[in-house]
Amino acid sequence: MNSKITYHQQVSYCGKTRCKKCREGVGHGPYWYAYKTVDGHTTRTYVGKNLPAEALTTLEASGALAESDLASPALDLNTVALRISVLGQFRLERRTSELQWQAVQDAAWQERIVRALLALLICAPERKVSRSQAIATLWSRTDKEIAHANLSKLIQKLRTILEPTRRRQSARSSTQLLRVEGDWILLADQSRVWVDADAFTELLRAAHTLTRDDSSAVVESDLALSHAAQPSTLVEAAPLSAISPLEHVSTGTGQTRERLMREAAVIYGGDFWPEERQVEWVNLRRQSLKHDWLNLMLELADLYMLHGSTSYTISTLDRVLANDPANESAVQRLIVVLAKLNRRGEALRAYRRLSDILQRDTKLSRWKRRACCTRPCAPVARSPRRAWIAHQRRLLLHWHSQLSYDNRCR
Repeated sequence: MNSKITYHQQVSYCGKTRCKKCREGVGHGPYWYAYKTVDGHTTRTYVGKNLPAEALTTLEASGALAESDLASPALDLNTVALRISVLGQFRLERRTSELQWQAVQDAAWQERIVRALLALLICAPERKVSRSQAIATLWSRTDKEIAHANLSKLIQKLRTILEPTRRRQSARSSTQLLRVEGDWILLADQSRVWVDADAFTELLRAAHTLTRDDSSAVVESDLALSHAAQPSTLVEAAPLSAISPLEHVSTGTGQTRERLMREAAVIYGGDFWPEERQVEWVNLRRQSLKHDWLNLMLELADLYMLHGSTSYTISTLDRVLANDPANESAVQRLIVVLAKLNRRGEALRAYRRLSDILQRDTKLSRWKRRACCTRPCAPVARSPRRAWIAHQRRLLLHWHSQLSYDNRCR
């Protein structure tokens, strides 16, 4: 029996109509979950807000192993002085004189305003923001003179956290990690301050660049993946083990692209800055990264399907559904793989779970419309969201009837 346990930190949503946190998009947590895969079947177990000592040791060991196995330039930490993790949790680590990574535990680092300025620099193009932009973002309702004074103190506090051993006389050196040039506040680049979100984006960009470079292979690969994503085509196709993993792309390009995608999936440890759910620009950045991650996981699942690696396909899709239970694309792929493995009972349960979620989503949207409506109004046309849900429901009903018919025939 082949089993594997991994740990991920996630924000959970109960889905209750009266839950204020879920309605506002805040959610509960973040909490740690253990994912155990046994013979291709993945189960999720709640751990809690903090990991036990044994699980923490396992997580650190797996992280060290993954870091040693990943050899892309985006993961080169030889010249890095600081390592910042914003995916899954906001963590800052310094490189010690023994070339070991040590987590920052300063009291000032726990202040929300300090983390907000650092996150603002990380999200900004070229990692630089103007003083006026920082004030408008962090102190929009404060007097300008007070805001300018607060910003100067905040810059000095963050600089002390990033480089506590730097001397005062070298504070204006061009080698410092956080510097001020005129009206601009600048954070050092990725070669000196490594950020996991930027490494994730860089790996995805490199994988997509390889895809665009080989245009003929891209057309054939996309056609193969699109056919693989269609349930009716894959069910009637040859067994998954008979499909060559590199049948439609060149060997070198295909393997390099897949390696980059795997590395990006390893780096993504969870939502961007999960503790902060009320700030708009943080939510936009979080949604953008999560959208890229979901697309990446679906592409990896398609590659595993082409390879015939059904266990990896199922574990990848289970991880997607754990973060986005209403992801129809992931459910469709999961139903296809389970049907190919003659696990039709699990395929039917996956269909019913999605059907229940879509029905609850429809009821919740109707409840919100009734709560917002204060007077009778003329009937409106069906919204694109409702039409899309109805289309997905018809598609799933088709699958349900097909699977039920197959069960009766068996």
